[in-house]
Amino acid sequence: MTQAALFPPSVSVTPTGDDPLIDVIKSFASRADAFGQDLTGVIDEFVDDTLYDAMQVREAAGHLNDIIGVLSKTRNALLEKAQMIIDDCQAIGHIKEGNLEIVPKVSQGRRSVDRDLLIKERKDVYDLLLNTKIESVKIDYTPTIADLKTILKKRHEAYLKPGEITTTYDIEIILEGENND
Repeated sequence: MTQAALFPPSVSVTPTGDDPLIDVIKSFASRADAFGQDLTGVIDEFVDDTLYDAMQVREAAGHLNDIIGVLSKTRNALLEKAQMIIDDCQAIGHIKEGNLEIVPKVSQGRRSVDRDLLIKERKDVYDLLLNTKIESVKIDYTPTIADLKTILKKRHEAYLKPGEITTTYDIEIILEGENND
């Protein structure tokens, strides 16, 4: 996977080499690309199909997940810093700088039905919808296990279907002295 595939280009207002922050990120991107190539090479050359290899690959994936977590936190901190700067500038009235301008981004939350107004003005429609919902619930409703436990206590087991049995395999480390084959 190439650097371009890992890190797609983004719109930038600063020319390359004029922003140390962008330069650090781009430098990391090239190191990350090299890391990806090194990792692929190591996997191809040294990882076989033994249980030990499977354990090592799983452990490596865990370490990689830790790195991704750190990068995600860093990304979120950068975005929060940018938003804080924008909010602070807007608060003091500094809304234009060079070819940049703060513009409002208005969004409306999810709309909801005014239940009281519907009942007051169109009780017939409300009743129709309510009756339809009641019929639908009668057809589709299945109590949860927690509901059954609350009402039936230990007798709830009699009303449970058996769970589907699946088999997966995992690796466990055998300590010295245990049944080693």
